[in-house]
Amino acid sequence: ANEGYVRRVQTWFSSVAWESLVDGSLLAIPPAITAALAPHVWDCVCLSRQLRVKGKIQMRNRKNEPMDVDIEFLDNDEWEHGSLKHYRNSADSSRDLTQMSFGPDVAKLAAPLLLANTFLLSLKIGNGREPVKVDIAEARAATEINLSAKELCPTDAIVLSHLLTSCSALTRLDLRGNNIGDEGERELAATIMAPTRSMPALTCLNGLKASDIMEATELEELEEEGFDFRKRHVSSLSASEAAFLSRFVGQNTRLVSLGGLSLKEGATKWNLKSRMVEWQTKHAAVAFVLSRAGRCPTLLDIYLRENNLGLGGGALLAEWLPNLGNLQTLDLYNNNLGAEGSGALALQLKHLTTLQRLQLSCNQMGVEGCAVLGMALRTTPQLTKLFLSNNDVGDLGSTAIAAALSHVQGLRVFQLSSNAIGSAGAVALSHALSSLHSLKEISLSRNLIGAEGGAALAQVMQHTLSLNTLDLGYNQIAEPGCWYFARSVTVLSQLKQLCLEENGIKSDWEAARALYKAAGEYNKNCWIRF
Repeated sequence: ANEGYVRRVQTWFSSVAWESLVDGSLLAIPPAITAALAPHVWDCVCLSRQLRVKGKIQMRNRKNEPMDVDIEFLDNDEWEHGSLKHYRNSADSSRDLTQMSFGPDVAKLAAPLLLANTFLLSLKIGNGREPVKVDIAEARAATEINLSAKELCPTDAIVLSHLLTSCSALTRLDLRGNNIGDEGERELAATIMAPTRSMPALTCLNGLKASDIMEATELEELEEEGFDFRKRHVSSLSASEAAFLSRFVGQNTRLVSLGGLSLKEGATKWNLKSRMVEWQTKHAAVAFVLSRAGRCPTLLDIYLRENNLGLGGGALLAEWLPNLGNLQTLDLYNNNLGAEGSGALALQLKHLTTLQRLQLSCNQMGVEGCAVLGMALRTTPQLTKLFLSNNDVGDLGSTAIAAALSHVQGLRVFQLSSNAIGSAGAVALSHALSSLHSLKEISLSRNLIGAEGGAALAQVMQHTLSLNTLDLGYNQIAEPGCWYFARSVTVLSQLKQLCLEENGIKSDWEAARALYKAAGEYNKNCWIRF
């Protein structure tokens, strides 16, 4: 059971499989991993150590340079990062975080332990000649924190993000003039956008004032405090600044335009395809759109396709979805939501009781995202169209979806193309699809379905008499599978299109001729493609 767990987490976080690590390969913690998820990687490494696995783990130093450490030596007390208990149990009253070995990977793991250490009173951060001393108690009670131009790096920002979660009195925070990078910005944004609302009193970040956001009716630029006549366009804000902006955009009921993004009141449909793609970060734009949507009772359809919303945008969407009770269409095609973003979104679908069309294709959902969506679909019996193509779901993900389809009896269109689904996944789907008597269209093209899976799907045709389109092009069904379709097509008077092209079936083969003959006798309107 442990080995199976490690294999799953390992392939989620890294391209190195468990078996490769056993052989002595290198495990790297990708920079995109958030501080919230980094402990899972560490658990994987610790289990590897317990099982006496040989190999290396790569952890970046303060300059973002790789440090390769043998897994078998992680218990060595001379390497202080080998045991994270060192950070939680140390009796030191001050901790110097400017040492080269304390990089962003270690910071993600150690920061919560450091700040939970009751002996620790202060931290030293910064890359300058003189480190910046941060008194932890003073910071937690402060109303203003100014750390501008202190040569802070991503590692410092990660640690500060954890500290700021307990700064409930803070009203002003200034981190301008540092080099905290995308990684540091991402952690600060996550802190600002946390559901528990860290820093609830914050009204000024990097010179940007909440009052300017709350008083505007049309907002293109924000004046930056401390600079005469200097203004920042809202679409060019950093991730943390956009997260700050999104807090107050949702509260401003008078705002009608944000960064050139205007929404028509009283409309039934908003088509915002690629409208936010040029924004440096999407937090503020998403908050603006969804807060307006929640106050627009006539709105039925939202199209946000191809905006590259990412994990942060997906999480923000999930936060606002409960307010969109009238929504019938939600189109999020090609937004790079990932497993986490799509999973967070799926958990809120239960609030969309009128949702009929859900488009989540091209979002890198993976097995994990499909597992969460599978559970969520049990709460959406009203759904009529579901699009999940190109999400790398495989057999496991398609099986998770299949387990929930019996709860969506009104489903008419189902697309799961380009997902590396083999015959095992096709068999699981066939059992579920055969119980959906309203299905009009099924698309499973560009997968890895063989003759066995094709035979199972052919059986679906005999139970789903309403079916008019079945697309299985670019699979591996071959001639043995084709025979099953020749038998099934005789009972489908409604079938208009059957696509079996690029399946290793030649139109002059016996099975193909049998299929043509059956269609000609029982359904002359059916178009068959090989």
